[in-house]
Amino acid sequence: ALGVGVFVAVTCVMVARGLSGALAGRTAATVGAFGCLVLLPAVADMPHPGLLAFYGVMLVALAAQAALAPRAGAAGVLAVGLGGHLVIWSLDAEAYTLVVLAGVAVLGVMTGVPARNEIARTGAAVSAAVATGALAIASALSAGFRTEAAGFAALAVAAMSAAVSAALARHMGRDDQEASPEMWGRAALGVEVTGWWIAASGLFMTMRDAGLLSLALACTGVLGLAVALRPDRRPVAWGGLVLLQFALWIQLAISDVTAPEAYTAPLSAAGLVAAWLARRRDPGTSSWLGYGTALALTFLPSAYAAWNDVGLTRPLLLGAAAFAATMAGAWARLQAPLILGGAVLVVTAAHEFAPALAALMGEGPRWLPIALAGAFLLFTGATYEHRLRDLRKIRRFIVRMR
Repeated sequence: ALGVGVFVAVTCVMVARGLSGALAGRTAATVGAFGCLVLLPAVADMPHPGLLAFYGVMLVALAAQAALAPRAGAAGVLAVGLGGHLVIWSLDAEAYTLVVLAGVAVLGVMTGVPARNEIARTGAAVSAAVATGALAIASALSAGFRTEAAGFAALAVAAMSAAVSAALARHMGRDDQEASPEMWGRAALGVEVTGWWIAASGLFMTMRDAGLLSLALACTGVLGLAVALRPDRRPVAWGGLVLLQFALWIQLAISDVTAPEAYTAPLSAAGLVAAWLARRRDPGTSSWLGYGTALALTFLPSAYAAWNDVGLTRPLLLGAAAFAATMAGAWARLQAPLILGGAVLVVTAAHEFAPALAALMGEGPRWLPIALAGAFLLFTGATYEHRLRDLRKIRRFIVRMR
């Protein structure tokens, strides 16, 4: 079988070179040599450690060919496939797994730096990041840590990937005159994306422990804020804030906190700040897009809770906040705070004063409600035109608001 394989490989190389040129001949030679070498361990009946070592040497040769050639070609594809195959075969023993993963990570770094083509450099960088993340997780599990705790090893590698990506993006093309800046930039992007996938894997590993999941979300959120310090990664800050909010929610749930304001107030505060910054850039932005959404996140759940709350603390605080929003909306000429704050203030006040008014009406004479309603109708009818003009002025005032 080995002899037939060699004969077929040589024939394919000669035919490919004669029909399509030297590049096709080299591609056929790479594939043919790989196919023949794969048969050697079976022919020689190699033990498992020897098999891993032999495939490791093949992987080094393929990675070097893919990196040093003008194009990665078939060598790059075969290197990726053989690397995955080698890792799978090393899972039989912890020692083999750790050695192979460490070797793949080092090989990715050693071939990515001198690579002469973009695909090989990016592939080597991504392979090194993936192998490093897997090595960190495998090392933590091998040391006896629980799966949930081992997830933080993945988060550490994700943080390291973010730092490496920032360094590559900052120094791309400075030390290698043969590589264009775009080649380093794509490698940096590959490392960064791989790092976020590793972080997602770490979060998934901590899901069975709510406390560790909250801590992992907080660490990932802080990492997102750190990445957002780069001028070209500002939008990542929003993802970091969302992760921190999820971490807070989980921690509040663990602590048996049921007050809705504890869950919504931080998010509303962040939304108000974002809306203020957005209106500074574009004063014509509608207040309902920013201020309205941010205030509704806290006002509506809190108003529902206050409606069913027998105490006085929540209605007082909600009324004070709604009054402040109403005054701020009137002063800044913003529709959302004025209307939303005023509506919540009226509903809260009506709910608190309704029992007292009902008791007063019940204890007073029966003609009192009818007299008050008649007086109100008389006053409204007598000042109808004036009130109508006032309502029109208020309507025009609100319509002119943003």
